[in-house]
Amino acid sequence: MQKTRKICLRLTPHRTILATLATSSIINLIVIGAAFGVAFQSAAASSFSLASPTNPFMVPITGGTLSAFTPSQTIVPTQTMSNTPSLTLTSTSTFTQTPSATPTATLTTTFTHTPSITPCAPQYAWFIYVVQSGDTFSYIARITGSTVKELMQANCMIDTLIFPGQRLYVPRLPIETPTFTPTVKAVLCIDMEDLTPGKMYKSGETFTSTNVRIVVAPFEWSNGEMTSNGIAYITTDHQAGGFGVELQVNNVNLFIYPRTPPSSVSFLFGEYGGNLNININGDLRNFENFADIHGLEIGGAKVFVLQGFGNDKGYLQLSGTIKTFGVGGQELSIDNVCLSN
Repeated sequence: MQKTRKICLRLTPHRTILATLATSSIINLIVIGAAFGVAFQSAAASSFSLASPTNPFMVPITGGTLSAFTPSQTIVPTQTMSNTPSLTLTSTSTFTQTPSATPTATLTTTFTHTPSITPCAPQYAWFIYVVQSGDTFSYIARITGSTVKELMQANCMIDTLIFPGQRLYVPRLPIETPTFTPTVKAVLCIDMEDLTPGKMYKSGETFTSTNVRIVVAPFEWSNGEMTSNGIAYITTDHQAGGFGVELQVNNVNLFIYPRTPPSSVSFLFGEYGGNLNININGDLRNFENFADIHGLEIGGAKVFVLQGFGNDKGYLQLSGTIKTFGVGGQELSIDNVCLSN
């Protein structure tokens, strides 16, 4: 029995590609050979001269003449270059001008007014005018036959600030009826000008000025203790804001005893440290600054204080029936104590 051999071929991608390439190569050879045969037969059919000294390339062929091969087609290489950029860049420049700030020099002229010093010439021989509500400095100057400048010099004032009850030296009393009729009272001012500068008085001693008796008395400290070791002395330091001679007290009280009890007492002061005392009709008050008693009623008298906040000069006025009056301090200056009734 004859056995039949079975041959199996396994197709793989690699073998398939190789078979395809081989088949393609064979087909190409066949096509090229056919094309070459047709061209050869066309050339053989043409006549040609056998020998030509000018054409050494002629070859004798049986049955015909082979002429030199002249190509009928001129191959001219044609190159077309298209330079078309695929990316077009457009540069756009935008210039924005921002105006810069141009500094402008500004000249500022500041005028500083320096007040001139007005010489002070107290006129103690003049009349005393009591300022009334509604009065102005110019009005008082007009009704007393004076000028603002003259009144400021006579009263040693640096401005025209006045207040009701203030006493001003005027050359004469008003000769016309003012809108607000002032009440002119008899006033006695103790200006200390008859005292000797440098003179000192201890607690318990007495002296007089302008025929008014003044007694140096003990002083009460802020803790309530009393001391009799203080002094009062006469100076020309002008610490109270007046001119000429004044009184300075250190840990003493000065009690003033006029012949007739006044209804008003006023004085200039300068306070420069320590506590203060004031005694009106036996009512003793112990305090730090004169501003502390402004507006109070002490011993039946109303207290008015201008300034007096400490380390400054000021003005104090008492209104009411005043039978006894005393004032003192640790570093206190007093001048122009005026009594009116």
